[in-house]
Amino acid sequence: LRPLGVRTLAIAHGDDVILPVGLYQRVLPKVLSGLDAVLPVSRATAQACIARGAPAERVHVIPNGVDPERFSPLPPEAPPRRELLDRLGLLDSCALPDDALLLCSTGRQVARKGFAWFVDQVMPLLPANVHYWLVGRGPETEKIRDAIARHGLDQRVRLLGSLSDADLQAVYRSADLYVMPNLPVK
Repeated sequence: LRPLGVRTLAIAHGDDVILPVGLYQRVLPKVLSGLDAVLPVSRATAQACIARGAPAERVHVIPNGVDPERFSPLPPEAPPRRELLDRLGLLDSCALPDDALLLCSTGRQVARKGFAWFVDQVMPLLPANVHYWLVGRGPETEKIRDAIARHGLDQRVRLLGSLSDADLQAVYRSADLYVMPNLPVK
């Protein structure tokens, strides 16, 4: 396409670079080296692209963007976090104290995201007022459930599954801290 004056680029997320399929990994270096630019969403993904043949000078990290209007904290005149989440049906079986520090994570529950590790290795060490809500599903969900049961965290760790956009926005806006405990995995 270059002779026609057409520039080519690709946005690279994690799995589309590290997908462990032999044929894919054999073709990927030719594709990456032939692009005018590669736009990975993280430094780790950038390194994976370079390791697979993308020329470093053509790799430019552009993190995923966030709409600050959509994900801003709750305004002072908004109902208290507890009331809002209860209204959305998110407090049905899990008490959330007024002094809770609410952590949240979202994403496919796979080993490299680190959710099971965080519940198993970090949550038991945190104070009782720290709560952790996870949005999403995946092959690690049962491992997360096992860690919750093993450490008696059923009142502090909540698996919310898939949520509507409105409920997801309510969780984001209600959380005090977003946690993404990514881990290196083979």
